[in-house]
Amino acid sequence: HIKKYFVIYFFEPCVKADINLYIQEDLPGWEGAPFQLVWSKSDGLEEWCRASNSEARVRGESSPTLYEELLIHGDERFWAWLVYVALHTKRGEYYSAAWSFADLRDIVEKWHAYLQGERSFTPRHLERRMPAELAGRFTSLFPQPTRDSLRRAYCTLMELHEEQRNAIRLRLGLSWKISEDGVRRVKSIISEI
Repeated sequence: HIKKYFVIYFFEPCVKADINLYIQEDLPGWEGAPFQLVWSKSDGLEEWCRASNSEARVRGESSPTLYEELLIHGDERFWAWLVYVALHTKRGEYYSAAWSFADLRDIVEKWHAYLQGERSFTPRHLERRMPAELAGRFTSLFPQPTRDSLRRAYCTLMELHEEQRNAIRLRLGLSWKISEDGVRRVKSIISEI
């Protein structure tokens, strides 16, 4: 996430909350609507929220479906979590990184199921259901708690995710919130491992 004011909370076990923080002097335009004001002591924010949501409706902006929003959020979550886990690896915390890798693998597995037209991912008979080369790539997403094993797994994970990302973008016409520059920055972190 590359936003001016942003907080990511990590809770145990494996729960993450993303919260955008806006200040009155730097509020986003109507393009981000619809907005929901949760709490405020200022009438100005309520007026801004109403006006922004109204402007978006007038302009007829089509917002992504709930499922598209989940895909967009999954992409943001993937890159944010990848940085978090990679930094563990850079600090030599290999076991922690290998243990946390399951959350990253989960995103790639769910997206694989979506692209195959399945409701959910199931590992049952995976080796029979997908081409051997692809099954081998998925197998490498179970890294050992060593620097080299984690680095190889990160590289394969990013390749798979980017392939899926492109396929979903082409299928649905989605615009990802993580820029190509953001992706390059994450790849740079991985290359330093």
